[in-house]
Amino acid sequence: MGMTRLQSDSMNKNNQSRLSDLETQVAMLIEMLNFLPPIGAKIEWHKQYYNKHNGTATSTSVYKLVDSAATFISDGIAAGMIVRNDTDETYSYVVSVDSETQLTINDDIVVSGEAYFIYATPHLPDGWVEMNGQTLSDPDSPYDGQVIPNINGDTTGATIAGLSAGDQVFARGGLISGVALKDALQNHAHNYNRNNAAATGSTSLASASAIGANTGTAILAPSEIVGYGVPRVATETRPICITMVMIMRVK
Repeated sequence: MGMTRLQSDSMNKNNQSRLSDLETQVAMLIEMLNFLPPIGAKIEWHKQYYNKHNGTATSTSVYKLVDSAATFISDGIAAGMIVRNDTDETYSYVVSVDSETQLTINDDIVVSGEAYFIYATPHLPDGWVEMNGQTLSDPDSPYDGQVIPNINGDTTGATIAGLSAGDQVFARGGLISGVALKDALQNHAHNYNRNNAAATGSTSLASASAIGANTGTAILAPSEIVGYGVPRVATETRPICITMVMIMRVK
């Protein structure tokens, strides 16, 4: 039985509608892709945000995390959440929640007696890596075989040229990317006042004085100026900050 003209018109309209829906979906996908950071982009990642559960492993099983005191299901542990071994600072993520007391994890990192944390943050999606100085092994990436810059200061990774092992690095603007600069204090000079009637010379701190020879002059450590707080002293010069794990899009 042949198709009527009305049926044909209706089918054409349906096909056009489906084509229009497909075009709309493609346009939306392209728009979404435009919001993705470009390959080579670096962004901050709060990897250890929200400790969902922590405890101590009570048994050893390959690719398992077993804790007889845990309540993984009740605590809302889910596949993809980051697992950290607090004993040796290794990481994996949850593959499946097997029971209240057992998880399957992607890497065999936990044995009996080791402390662990599980974070609500999901592990990185494909195409993103931490910037820990590791050599990338990914044939689909234009950076395959290259050393990822060690922005996070991982002492097991390669050190950025010009920096020291363990240096954790801020990013700043520049016309050329990847140039490393050590921390520094801007060059400057200091003036001082001297109340010493018998001193000679304009810059002498150890000159003779009306009350005897000055044999123990020294520049003292930073001291508090009333109203400005006690000076904070550390092994580096830094602004107020919060640490984040730096990650990079590699494909």
